[in-house]
Amino acid sequence: MEKQLHHLYSSLLFKPLTSLPFSLKILFVFSILFSQSLLTQAEGTKQLEPPGSVPISPSTVQYGKIYLDNNITQHRVLFAQYNCQPQYRLNIHVYDHNVENIYYGFGNATNYGGNPNVNRYYQIKDPDGVVVTGSLSLLPTTGTGYIPNYNQAIAGPNISGSVPTGYEPLVLDPSKNGDYYIEFSSTASGSQVSGTELKYIDITVAQGTTPINGRVWSKAWQLSSSTIYANNPPGFGVDDANTFSQFYVYSDDGIVTLLDLNGMAGGAFTVYCNQWGVTNTGIWSSDRRSSDDWPASGDMPQYKIFLNDPDSNIYPTGQFGQICDITTESYCNGTIDFIVR
Repeated sequence: MEKQLHHLYSSLLFKPLTSLPFSLKILFVFSILFSQSLLTQAEGTKQLEPPGSVPISPSTVQYGKIYLDNNITQHRVLFAQYNCQPQYRLNIHVYDHNVENIYYGFGNATNYGGNPNVNRYYQIKDPDGVVVTGSLSLLPTTGTGYIPNYNQAIAGPNISGSVPTGYEPLVLDPSKNGDYYIEFSSTASGSQVSGTELKYIDITVAQGTTPINGRVWSKAWQLSSSTIYANNPPGFGVDDANTFSQFYVYSDDGIVTLLDLNGMAGGAFTVYCNQWGVTNTGIWSSDRRSSDDWPASGDMPQYKIFLNDPDSNIYPTGQFGQICDITTESYCNGTIDFIVR
């Protein structure tokens, strides 16, 4: 039986921000329920722009792209950048390198909003930080490793003819177990990237022709919705391009929380999650509050955030806490304190 998930569904968006730490830098109303994970054959665009999202279908105006930008004055983070810090890496976990391979592909590199951009480069490093794909390579624009359209992106890699509707992937045969990670560069010599979206992306770990979900994660996903205008009437093109991305947050105690962005319009924003809040002053009543200011301490990614339910062979399921005791204390003015332990 698949493990159950703590499900957060964002139902109201009040204001767009240039960055979105999960710790309520933007205000949501959440409803909580239990849900089972969905089976998929790709990790990337399929979760960032999920097929069948309501009310906006991916083929029209849904928009959730990986966004690479080093402009820290605009509160960007160095997500998946060349030589970025560990909390910003885009990771791919290999559990058994003897039988697993990494299959991957990319769509075009564009600027914010989807217009064609200059060439971009990538490399993959092993768990020890050693580059295993040779020198920095150009993102493919045709042939193997190139994803030309949405349908191929969500179908996933065509491994040995197993998914004829999918794309033809690049392949990495790993030599060790652990977290591999992909980095992007603006030059062949290695440098950070600014203002770049990836139209499509897929990273799939597979054993033979069987994809294994729950292996792709980061602690700070940086995305673009290409707009800060939500709930516009149909017909306004990119202004309708809200984000319906879904993420699975894996806390340090093994609890999985499903986050559904549900059509938010964040412009360029970052999703991360921690145990403290927007800040970490040690004062819970203050740290938990929403804010429209970038915290002086900067961003604070803590938990792993996956595109699918994390593979339980590697990331075991924790146990929910429980209420042990409730007591009350009455006062002469008619008020009552409820003390929950």
